[in-house]
Amino acid sequence: MIYKIVSAVLIVILIVALIMTASTSKKRQEEIDQLQQEIVVSNRYIQSLNDQLNKANNGTKPVKSEDERLLKVLNKYLKENKRNGVVTAEELSKYEKEDRFIPNLIPINGEYAISQHYKEEHPALDFAAEEGTEVIASATGEILSVYEDEYFGKVVLIDHLNEYATMYAHLATAIYDSKTFVKKGEPIGLVGNTGNSSAPHLHFEVLKNGENIDPELILED
Repeated sequence: MIYKIVSAVLIVILIVALIMTASTSKKRQEEIDQLQQEIVVSNRYIQSLNDQLNKANNGTKPVKSEDERLLKVLNKYLKENKRNGVVTAEELSKYEKEDRFIPNLIPINGEYAISQHYKEEHPALDFAAEEGTEVIASATGEILSVYEDEYFGKVVLIDHLNEYATMYAHLATAIYDSKTFVKKGEPIGLVGNTGNSSAPHLHFEVLKNGENIDPELILED
């Protein structure tokens, strides 16, 4: 009788050990796959930056000037405030500083398509884009956290030092670590297919006072 009990216990232990080994192997394989994705995408991104630099140096790619950026900010200010008169440098500077911390910039630097809109069960906007496409900060702020999530994959969370925060998920790689200050429009990662994702895309969330809001209500073209 004791022999049968011991045998049964050993069989149970063996089965549990096999299940744990299989689970560990699967997790390890997922980690290897993600690492390979990060390496491939990062190498492709570095090559892309080199190509852009070469084009700029050869004069074949126009470089956006500071004047153009300021003109865009000025036009936006006049439109929002319905002003036709002269705008003082002080007014413009104040507006520009405030706008830097509002997450209204499309967080993709490249071609994309909206693959999923905001809804209650999906409080985010999904940008389908080619793997390796630059993901940029939608506003100036501090990177609160860079972490791995079973569902969201590689994630970057930014605090915009006001009532806003933004989340960027399913990244192939993150460019910076947490506690890094980033500027609006600065690259922070690359589009990937990590976590529970069926195709390369950016899962983008905007939070206001800790609550999700529809990103399309604040994003600008």
